[in-house]
Amino acid sequence: MAGLMAFCIVFVGVPSTKGYAAVEFVKDGEGNLVGNDEKEFYYKVPAGNEDSGECTLYVYGGNETDIVLPKTCGAYKVTTVGEDFSSMIEYLGNEKKSLTTVRIPFGYKVIEAEKKTNSEGKKVIIGAFQNQTELYRIEIPSSVTSIGKYAFEGCDKSKLTIVTPKGSYAEKYAKKYGYKYKTVSVKSNGKTMKVGTKKTVTVNNAFSKVTWKSSKPSVASINSKGKITAKKAGKTKITATVNGEKYSFTLTVKK
Repeated sequence: MAGLMAFCIVFVGVPSTKGYAAVEFVKDGEGNLVGNDEKEFYYKVPAGNEDSGECTLYVYGGNETDIVLPKTCGAYKVTTVGEDFSSMIEYLGNEKKSLTTVRIPFGYKVIEAEKKTNSEGKKVIIGAFQNQTELYRIEIPSSVTSIGKYAFEGCDKSKLTIVTPKGSYAEKYAKKYGYKYKTVSVKSNGKTMKVGTKKTVTVNNAFSKVTWKSSKPSVASINSKGKITAKKAGKTKITATVNGEKYSFTLTVKK
């Protein structure tokens, strides 16, 4: 019920002097700026951090189970998934009691969780994705460099897979705490080609749109489906952008 109370606090306060296109912020009793958007994402800018340019994704009150987290809230960049983020899911007035897939855009830094003592003196765990028993896939970018130990407390480890770039903090987290994971990487199918030849490259484990680019299209061009056409001898960098994350390799074209 603590999550429900936290959710209600969002509505307490007086209008802030700042106005934003997508989010109408108000000040709560503690001086925090809080607000929500039409998709039922609720945001918080801690008191004293109004000029930081960053905010916390405080709680989710929507009915969707497959969600993409927002990049911005008004004039602020969203950089943190708060520890209470999924606390309202169980109180929704429908049968959707758990998220199933979550995509966190590049630019987020923190996924919160903590273990603390409540007013009754009992130890309680609060995690951003706590008790999301149907959550089976979450994409975490390399920009995330802090994940609370209890962020996925109560999730089904036999279902949940963390999808993240190779070498990221999220990969290390998954290994440390025993979560299944898949790494996102470019499958180059070889890094050399001959002039006049073609091949298709792909991105392993990407579940969002891939955008391709060649740094030197005159050497080798690449279309939206990842098909490369080698045109003349030289080198070019092939880059795939997935969920704001860039993956690249150098391609050598020979005569």
